[in-house]
Amino acid sequence: MVLDEPSNKDEIFEADGYKIIIHKELAEKINSVEIFFKEGISKSGFRVLTDIVWKFEYRFMDWAKIRYVYENKLQNK
Repeated sequence: MVLDEPSNKDEIFEADGYKIIIHKELAEKINSVEIFFKEGISKSGFRVLTDIVWKFEYRFMDWAKIRYVYENKLQNK
């Protein structure tokens, strides 16, 4: 999950006053999304749950590349 501006490749959904931006190709593969904030003693943050089953070939899709770039940025801090 990242903060992003919508593009022509995205679908925009609204829920509880929030805009949720999902890449169109990814949106076609998902039936449900749950986004919630979990607060813990040592770690807090947003959690995203979907019904998508991750497949190895998905890592080559445009919508998956953002995930790897973001994870690499976090690891390099």
